[in-house]
Amino acid sequence: TDTYTDTSDLTLTFDQNDVCFVTVTNDLGLETEVDISVENICTDPITEDDYKIVYYGSDSEYMDEVIFKPLGMQNSFFHRTGAEIFDVYACTQEGGFTPAEKKNMHVFSENHDSGGAGVISCVDDYAKFAATLACGGVSADGYCLLKKETLDLIRTERSSLSVNNTFTCIQGEDYGYGLGVRTRLKPTEWGLPKGEFGWDGAAGSYLMVDPEKQISVVIGMHILEWPRVFTGEHLRLVECAYEDMRAEGLL
Repeated sequence: TDTYTDTSDLTLTFDQNDVCFVTVTNDLGLETEVDISVENICTDPITEDDYKIVYYGSDSEYMDEVIFKPLGMQNSFFHRTGAEIFDVYACTQEGGFTPAEKKNMHVFSENHDSGGAGVISCVDDYAKFAATLACGGVSADGYCLLKKETLDLIRTERSSLSVNNTFTCIQGEDYGYGLGVRTRLKPTEWGLPKGEFGWDGAAGSYLMVDPEKQISVVIGMHILEWPRVFTGEHLRLVECAYEDMRAEGLL
């Protein structure tokens, strides 16, 4: 739990020279890679007697069976399998854009499924996931991905629990940190409630979930190092959407 709430005092590094992996084989003969640095932290590991284990073989297989297939996310997967990856650009100091390298520093090998940055998806698929979160964890087809109580725990602010809280949200002081997501600390004048939550992508993607009104917003782009979208443009677009829905009598 301390890791999810960012209160564990662990120092994270993305330098591949500092990360060591070993390949292990589970009871089903399926190979995966384990980060030794994480293994050494666990001095008292949980045993199988403490909880029910379902073997999917890898994180990618688990995500496919539990999230992608049930939600109809047909264009979401881990690793490149011949699918076209669109160009990525970076914002220059002059305000222009230049092509950026198509390299994911969070994926250390083809056997490592990065939960934070390893999924390849599209806006349509991501929107299905976001809509499910906005509707209490239940999809349009009735599939229960998460319980409402679980979502409430996810969007509860927790960074204040840390003695050495250093969390800051690029979108401003109105946000704190929940379980792996930013979470709004107070409502906006135009409609976002306390507890609205989501996250952003390094290349400008955006996820917003309003569970009170059952509204979600997904924005996709491929532009790195463009801070203005995080500090203002994302929320401005969400505000415009709320104003339009209010004008149409939908709010």
